[in-house]
This record gives sequence, C-alpha cells and structure tokens, in this order.
Amino acid sequence: MLRNYIKTTFRNMKKHKGYSFINIAGLAIGVACCILILLWVRDELSFDGFNEKADRLYRVVEMQYYAGGAEFPVAVTPGPLAQALKDELPEVLEVMRWTAVPRFLVRRGERVFYEENIGMADPSLFSMFSYPLIKGDPQTALTKLPSIVLSESMAEKYFGENDPIGEVLRIENQFNLTVTGVMEDVPGNSHLQFDCVVPFKLQEMGGRRLDQWGNNSFYTYVELAENADAGAVDEKVRDYIKKNNQGSNTTLHLQLVRDIHLHSDFTADVPGHGDIKYIYIFSLVAIFVLLIACINFMNLTTARSSNRAREVGMRKVTGAQRIDIIWQFLGEALLFVLTAFVLALGLVLLLLPAFSNLSGKSLTINLADNLDLLVLLVGMAVVTGMVSGSYPALFLSSFQPVKVLKGGIRSGPRSTFFRRVLVVLQFSLSIFLVIATVVIHSQLEYIRNKKLGYVKEQVLYSRFGVNSARFFEAFQREALSRPGILGVSTTDQLPTYMVNSSSSVNWPGKDPNDTILFHNNGVGYDFLDVMQMRLIEGRNFSREFPTDAKEAYIVNQAAAKVMGESSPVGKSFSQWGNQGKIIGVVEDFHFKSLNTQVEPLVLRLTPAEPYGYLMVRIGAADIAANVRAVEEAWRKAAPQFPFETRFLDDEFDSMYRAEQRMGKLFNAFTSLAIFIACLGLLGLASFMAEQRTKEIGIRKVLGASAGNIVLLLSREFLLLVGIANVVAWPAAYYFMRRWLENYAYHADISVLIFAASAVLALVIALLTVSYQSLKAATADPVESLRYE
Repeated sequence: MLRNYIKTTFRNMKKHKGYSFINIAGLAIGVACCILILLWVRDELSFDGFNEKADRLYRVVEMQYYAGGAEFPVAVTPGPLAQALKDELPEVLEVMRWTAVPRFLVRRGERVFYEENIGMADPSLFSMFSYPLIKGDPQTALTKLPSIVLSESMAEKYFGENDPIGEVLRIENQFNLTVTGVMEDVPGNSHLQFDCVVPFKLQEMGGRRLDQWGNNSFYTYVELAENADAGAVDEKVRDYIKKNNQGSNTTLHLQLVRDIHLHSDFTADVPGHGDIKYIYIFSLVAIFVLLIACINFMNLTTARSSNRAREVGMRKVTGAQRIDIIWQFLGEALLFVLTAFVLALGLVLLLLPAFSNLSGKSLTINLADNLDLLVLLVGMAVVTGMVSGSYPALFLSSFQPVKVLKGGIRSGPRSTFFRRVLVVLQFSLSIFLVIATVVIHSQLEYIRNKKLGYVKEQVLYSRFGVNSARFFEAFQREALSRPGILGVSTTDQLPTYMVNSSSSVNWPGKDPNDTILFHNNGVGYDFLDVMQMRLIEGRNFSREFPTDAKEAYIVNQAAAKVMGESSPVGKSFSQWGNQGKIIGVVEDFHFKSLNTQVEPLVLRLTPAEPYGYLMVRIGAADIAANVRAVEEAWRKAAPQFPFETRFLDDEFDSMYRAEQRMGKLFNAFTSLAIFIACLGLLGLASFMAEQRTKEIGIRKVLGASAGNIVLLLSREFLLLVGIANVVAWPAAYYFMRRWLENYAYHADISVLIFAASAVLALVIALLTVSYQSLKAATADPVESLRYE
C-alpha cells in the first residue's frame, strides 16, 4: 500500500502540474524564508556560547538611582571592584577587568596602520574566556610588560609568514610593545571584539589611577565556582560600592555573559549589541510566511477534493479505514513538503551570500557539521507536512462511500467557509507584514529627517591618538587658511553619543538631598559654530575671555529646566568641585539615540585631548576637493601621523544600522509573503474558473460581457481581502505602536498607512485573479458548454 500511495501521489503531481507547481513553489519559498531566518536567529542566540565556562561567566553592572526615582543603568564599574570581589567572596574564582583603547598608531618597519579594535585586559582573560592561543603561553602572555597579544589576522598583517613572538611593534611613535602571543581570530559571535590585547596594568604605567571607587570606567567580569548560586552572589555584591563609597546611590548586579548581546540596555556598553525583540519579531515573520504557504496547500487540496472523492470512496469500499486514508493524505503532504525542502535548500544556498550581506553576518549552512541544525530542519519538515496536510486529510477521509460513488459530493458550505477563513487569515498575515514594513520605513525616515539640534552634514571627524592631539593648533591654522574649510574644533565625545556623566554638580538653590545626573563634554572654542548649534541665551566660549578656560559652562535647555532656572546665564555652577558660572544656554540637541529623551548636559572648555575628536566643517560646493584640503592640511601640520577621516552623518546612520537592516529584511520577507499568498490566490481562482466553466459559457450565451464575468469571478476574493484588512488593522496597530514606544521620539502611525495597505492588497488580489478571470471570460462559449 505504501508503494501504491507514493505512486498515486506522483501520478497526481504529474496530472495536475499547475496546482502541484503552486503548492511546491509556495512551500519551497516559505521554507527557504524560514531557514534563512532560522540561521540568523541561531547566530544571534549563539553569542558567547563558545566559551567553555559560559554558564559561570558574569559581568558586573550598575544601576544608579537619582532624584525623582530616575534609574540609570551603566555597564562600567570602578577599577578596584574586581580584586575586592575576588578577595572577599569565596564563590568568585577569578576576575578580569576590560576596557577598549580607542585607537593606536601601530608601526612595524614600513607598515603603519591605525588600529581601533584594541582591548586592555587582566591576565585572566585567557583562562576565563575561550580565546585559544596559537603561539605563546596563555598564563603569562599578559603578565609581561610591556607586551601585546595579536590575533592571527593582525599577526599576518604585520609579520606575514614570520614568527612574531618576541618581535616589537612601535605604538604612537613612542612605545615599544613585545609580541608575547598569537591567538585565533575572535569569533564573530563574541560580544567582545578585538584584534589585539595589551596588559591592563599598562594603564597604571601610563599614570592612570585604578583605585578610585567613584570613577566608573571599566568592565568587570567574574567567574563563579561550579556550585555557586548566582542569585546569592548577586545579593552579596549589590551594596559593594556603597560600602566603599559612602553616599553612593549605586547598586551592583550580575549579568550572565551569554545575555549581554541580546539583553543589554546599558549606558557605556560595548558596541554591536542585538536585541531580543528582533528575535521574537523575525521568528513571528518566519511563522507567518510558512503558515501562508501551508494555507495555500490546504486551500488547493480541499478545493480540489471532489476530484479525489471517487478515489477515497473506492479505497473505503475495498476495506480501507479512515485512519488509512488520513495517513495516505498526510503522506502525500509530507512528499510535497520533502520536495519543497529540497528546492528550499537550493534556494538558501543561492540566496545565503546576499542574505548574509543584508543581515551583516557571515552565515553558513553546513548540515554535515551541524547535526542539531539537521535535526531541527527535519523536525520542521515533519511539522510543516503535518500542519499543511492535517485538514485535507481529515476532510477527505470523512467522505461517505455511498454518496461519493453516486456522484453526490460537491464543495459543501463547511469546506467553502473554511477555505474563505484560510484566505482571510492568509491575507491578514500579509497585510500585517505590509503595515509593519511601512511603519518601520516611516520611522527610519523620521530618524533620518529629524532635526537634531545640529547639522550633521558636511562634518568630518577624526580621532586623535596619544600624541597627535598636540598638533591641533598647527592644523587649525593651516586648515582655516583654505577656502573650502569653514570651521575647525575639538570634542571629547562625538555629538552623536555623549555618555560621560556625573552627579557631582551644584548650583545655588539645589536641594542637597537630591542626586541629579548631568552628562558632560569637553569641547573646543568653535565647537558650537562647527556643529551649527543655536544659543538660546548668553554667549559662546570666547578667546576674548581668558577665564572661560577654567570657569565657563554652557548648559542645554534640559539642564536649565532641571535647575529650575528660566534664565540661568550668570548663575554660579560647579562640577567636580570646580566653581564657575553659566555663560550660555544651548538649544537641546540629541546627543544619544532617539530612543531616549534629551537629558541634562553641560559643556566645558578643554584643549584637544588624546582619544578626543577633531571636528571639521567643509563647504558643500566640492566635497571631494574639500576633503583633500583637510587631509593636505593635516599632512603639513603633522606629517608623522597618518590621517583618517569619516563623515559624521555616517556615524549617525550607524547608530540605527540594526533598524535599517530590520527594515530591509522586512521588505524582503513581506514581498515573499505576498508572492506566496498570490500564488495560492491564483490557484484558487484557476480552480473556481474551472468549476464554473459551464456557468460562464451559459452566461456568455445569454449576453454577459467579459467585464461581467471578471467581476463575477473576482468579487468574492476582493470581499475576502477586504475582510482581511479589517482583521489585520487592529493587530498591526497594537504591535507597531508597542514597537514605536521603544523610541522617545517617533513617527505617528497615520491612517493613510492602513488605507494604502488596503488599496495595495486589493490591487494585488485583483491583478492576481484578473488573469484567470479574463482567460475564462474570453474563452469560446461553445467550448465551455462542451466542458465535462
């Protein structure tokens, strides 16, 4: 019987090629989308799982509390915390401090490059985390001073095929670091990304104090004992800063390292995080697309049930039980799905490079080395086959042999109603995805066009190194002598992301019991002019006032509001005990993502600092020539230091790269979902026209026009699509409203979005159905009346 079932299945595939193609193509595209999303989700969930001690590695994070109940989560902690935890808590086996060096100029003979992916870590890095060394001793690689451990790629970059151990790299034309190890390249699914690492103690050698409990600058990691209770340790570390820094408003908490990539919302965190919300969103998209494909199969199979009725009747008469019929049609569904899976894997291999580029990941599919993925795909195939074949199997197996063999089977009201429900569900899912795509696109456009309080276009920036900052004034004089360069200044932090903050602020009238957080930034004299920021009141920093260098502050409107001052200019203000006065109020500008409200900010005047930024505004007339002029001015002022510039608007765009990728992925998957739904609609329209062939012929003989016939065959589908809009709108509004709430500043969900989605769905449905309707409407009525 099994052989007979398989033979029957392939015979039906061959006999009804069009319907078989629609079923298999829809399933193949749906499964391919599912597999691609599965690969992406699997990669996101795998972050830091490669570490052998992943379940025992935690990062210590802070929660700071301020006046009015404001909470401020911070990823960095004080320098002495790590050793204190190791010394006082027996559950803590090992600790590590980590920080990133913004930029090094690295020289090896004639090879000179700026390196930016540089870590500074305690020697325990290689015992806690699984970053294997190819050369060198992991126990001592970071204990020797001064030393550096290179990634395999960086070692090849500077030393080629030669052994780099014991060789020297010159840093910033000043320091010599000896290579003590070569490690494997850091995996792409590590939350720490670095090309080389140097000993943490080099900070002390550089004169930086690491014993201050009030200075949060470093990431602190702990390795717990195998039998340690993380919850109990979390309770023990909670008040550690308060014990060592009286008056602190900060509590500490443990964060599992494997949770950092998807579950972090901390200030001053490592870059490149994902978001668990996107995992949920794209998992739903995968389910939607696959469900739409399954609905196609169910619809077409049940619609064509009358063509299989006699077969079912004969099998029952010859002794088949209902369970046998159910297994037969479930088996057919599984064969369709298996065929679709083979085609889907081919599509995945074809589309994977483009999808990897779109998602920003290096995704691969190697079933031979990933048995868990193979098992998951097989399970997905079985579930898909069972879902798509369940209703057709139950429906067809319910036929009564007597009625079937007498020719009494027609599409009854129950099956017709169920098909209509499936069409409504199918297009509801598609319309939901269309609305979501449009809302995401409108939010990205809102971000792109939002007035930020400064003009980001035509602004170049470059990060200073340890020694290159001292050439700023020479560069400024040279640059401003060139006509295409409009302004030059410096800033400690880019205006797109200012996170340095302190509650050590005071002013007359401030409640001494209130702890209020002010963000702060050091800038050069012409920073406001270069960024084209608007002063609401007062004046800018000026060289005509020598006291500005030590006593002048400019605050934003949010700071003035917190201070309770409608006109704070001239008022006393102190930060970190440095007494001064407010000389100006700058209009609020967005110095963080639009996810957050504009917070209090104070600007102070500082000279060009190592690892700070050079900011240059250029004219818009000939951008390429003006960029060359900036580079030439730098080469003349500081020829010993290479010069690399970037545009500030590119930095701004990179802040929303995750949203941009999500938008592009949504566009792609929504288009495929609509295509799959249209395939099913085309199949149903073809079947309906076939079923009503004689009726169409009679209507034409009686004088019906082609337009009347098209309307007759189209109106039911258009009505169903209209109902699908009504079903999809509330759900889409609710979920997209929730998504927009992640942004403190966001676009509105316009009623036009829903109207446009309705028109689009109706037009697509009409175009899909019209082809088959026109074909039936223009057929020769004589041939139609001969149709059996």
